[in-house]
Amino acid sequence: MNKKNILLVSPYSLVNYGGVQNQILLSKKYLKEQSFDLKIFAHGSDDYHNVPPVFIRFNSSISNVSVKSDKLLLRDAIEWADVIHIHEPFIPLVLWKLRTTKPIITTHHAALNIFWSLLLKIIYKIYTRELSITNISVSKLSYKQASSLRPNPIIIPNFIKISDKTSFNAEGSRITFLGRDEKRKGLSIFMNSIDSDIINELKPTVISNTLVDNKHVDSYMKICDEKKANILKQTKIFIAPNIKNESFGIVLLEAISNGAIVIASNIQPFQQVLGDSGIYFNKNNSKKLNVLIKKILNEDMNSIWYKQYLHIHQYESHLVLDQIVDLYNI
Repeated sequence: MNKKNILLVSPYSLVNYGGVQNQILLSKKYLKEQSFDLKIFAHGSDDYHNVPPVFIRFNSSISNVSVKSDKLLLRDAIEWADVIHIHEPFIPLVLWKLRTTKPIITTHHAALNIFWSLLLKIIYKIYTRELSITNISVSKLSYKQASSLRPNPIIIPNFIKISDKTSFNAEGSRITFLGRDEKRKGLSIFMNSIDSDIINELKPTVISNTLVDNKHVDSYMKICDEKKANILKQTKIFIAPNIKNESFGIVLLEAISNGAIVIASNIQPFQQVLGDSGIYFNKNNSKKLNVLIKKILNEDMNSIWYKQYLHIHQYESHLVLDQIVDLYNI
């Protein structure tokens, strides 16, 4: 097998934390260990550093994306590559007008409604008909968006590196929320579920893009991955109170793989990721969440965590990325 140059492309800034960036950086680390040379074209990349991003509000979220590209740098990157793998392809394919005769692989992360999916189908038909594209969706929820680009996309889930040495954080002192301060992420639901009984057991902890002004809460903003992992390793219960517009839920895997039990809202993507290992509450219902937290604190928490830990092994990085490697080698 000839050694191939793989170019990962994304409009998202690597300087800002997010699920897409997480997958790109994990891919680079893993594929470097395989028979590939790999470089990233994105703002914040050490390989090809794109132009600064802007804040865009879309799909109930605010993202840091580069709506323009450094055209000369992008051309150099494409010339270097044998395969171009684009994470969230709309901006690169339509606004940047990325063009090449080389194989393109696209991964779609976001879940969009029917209106946006139909609109994208029209736009993609105009702008991408001559391109050779292999299409990936990270879940059933992002399938509509992926189908807008090319029919019958392949479903390959998100992934995470899981240590065999991980155990339940039985001595963990935290109950933790991780996510941006956006309505869809449910920070207020988490805060409203915490009462004095829970505070007597665990320290409410928030990792977000803003600080929480509450004397009972440990609040962290813009922390590095190492600090985030350390906090998760001190976490006994992790809360994912999201209410909508999620397509996967990589944060669930991060929490469990660091030894925390996950309690999640009953939105469809979370149920698809955790299956019958999940512990769910009715979304938007902080009272139900409060009751469930107290119930879990009085159960066999080690067994609960271990069931979740075994379940997420299907998302182990080498199992998932080997499927993508097969596409690179076609």
